Amino acid sequence: MVVAVVITGALGSERIKPRENGWQVPLAIILFCLLTMQGAMAPFRILGWPKPDCLAVGIEVTMRNMNLALLLKSLLFPAKEDMVDPIGNGVLFVILFYAGAAMVAGVPLMLNFRRMIGKEQLITS
Repeated sequence: MVVAVVITGALGSERIKPRENGWQVPLAIILFCLLTMQGAMAPFRILGWPKPDCLAVGIEVTMRNMNLALLLKSLLFPAKEDMVDPIGNGVLFVILFYAGAAMVAGVPLMLNFRRMIGKEQLITS
């Protein structure tokens, strides 16, 4: 929820402008998000690990380091009131777009995990 509030605030204040970068940058970020998620889960699937563990790896890889990325952005590209920083704003755009894409990509994993937990509870009951 906090990430959603940060994304909404950055869009509302026009610190990031999604249309400014064209469609190729967002598409590349979405593909990177999906490929890293599936790539991280693949070895665990191949090795026959339990599905909950595979899903946990997928969610962890997709959601990890968003807070660290925001911290590094604020340290390396601090916002200055008297000047526009296109590089810092671009970095912020990539971080927040990836965070949003990761949240959307993580929803099917979360729903699948909830479905598996529900089936396990029915079996043990």
